[in-house]
Amino acid sequence: MASTGGLAIGSAEALPRLLYIGDVAVADTMAGEALLYRLLQFYPPEKLSVICAMRPGMPTLPGVQYHHWGPAWPRLLQSRLAEEYVLWNAWRYYRVPSAIAHIATAFKAEAILSISHVSAWLAAWQLAARRRLPFHLIAHDDFVYASRFPAWSRPWASKKFGEAYRAAAERYCISDTMAESYRGRFGVDAEVIYPAHKGARDFRGVSARVDRDGPMTFAYGGSINSATDMDQIVSFARAATARGHRIIAFTPQHALLAERAQAASVAIEANAPIHSDDLAARLRHDADCLLLTQSMVDADREWVATAFPSKWADYSTIGIPVLVWAPADASSVRFLREHPGCAELVTSQDLSELNVALSRLEAGPLYRRQLAQALLDVGERVFSPQAGWHTLRSALVRDREPATHVVTSASGMTARP
Repeated sequence: MASTGGLAIGSAEALPRLLYIGDVAVADTMAGEALLYRLLQFYPPEKLSVICAMRPGMPTLPGVQYHHWGPAWPRLLQSRLAEEYVLWNAWRYYRVPSAIAHIATAFKAEAILSISHVSAWLAAWQLAARRRLPFHLIAHDDFVYASRFPAWSRPWASKKFGEAYRAAAERYCISDTMAESYRGRFGVDAEVIYPAHKGARDFRGVSARVDRDGPMTFAYGGSINSATDMDQIVSFARAATARGHRIIAFTPQHALLAERAQAASVAIEANAPIHSDDLAARLRHDADCLLLTQSMVDADREWVATAFPSKWADYSTIGIPVLVWAPADASSVRFLREHPGCAELVTSQDLSELNVALSRLEAGPLYRRQLAQALLDVGERVFSPQAGWHTLRSALVRDREPATHVVTSASGMTARP
């Protein structure tokens, strides 16, 4: 029984030589990158190889071999030809580039892992089918596999994703609501792997700031994925600042958020993102309550129902209360119904209901302390790296057994190992 960082990983001999191929990097940063990093951080490094697009200075898994593979002309992704270029890259992945095939051969891959983001999953799926290897697919963001393609080609991308999802030896969804939606959409079950925090060492108890009186500082940390999400944060800031509170944010979209806030005559202190360790310390020191939003716009409802904000995992370690503003059918609302009392919740666009929630948070430290403690307790269990690792490891070991899976290629042919 091997162990790293206090987390038992079981027998390394039982695990396959795992090759990850994906558009999302395996890096200790945020969102999908952090999910992959925390899921794979205890994998035996000599049995793991990673193919993804790399950025300079990315915090990567120690001892693991990384291979940079990304768009040949990344500037085209910011041009009017972006969608056509995404489609061209998808077709290139679909045919499995020879460089990727050579890496798999040299590494002697025994299983393939990917994530459903844009198009690299096409190469992972097709390579696994050709080599008759178990294919493991993580579904993190719904519709990304099709939404960035030209409109006329999106049905093709959706069809191919459905084929790949059904063909996978194992599937992992980011939330219960996504697993249920995909079961209805594709007719197969999936395991659920929630985002993970870094470990129990991150838990420091309820912050002393919870006992402060007076105006509060609300903080948002993470990416802002759309204009509607940004408008929602600005709307929250308008309501909160009108009551004398302060709003700070740490996001890659900080410049755009600052511009949007200024145009709306709303005060938001927008900052560039910082490392997750530094962010937790900064929020614990400067914030009284955390903000977690999911789009209230009807057009985003299916996305909001399946996607699960990765920031839940990191927020759950900080020790201050969280205010969630999301529609009633959002994945976060489902989570709060299953774990009541761990956040203040608003499910209406009506700002009067948001103000009622703000009043409850303003009423005194006892309620804020109860919310913070409840989320600490839930987070330590639900978002532990042990939980996700156990699910992945069990599936990888199980699928090394003979004749336990069928891999399906694009042609519809099946192969048993």
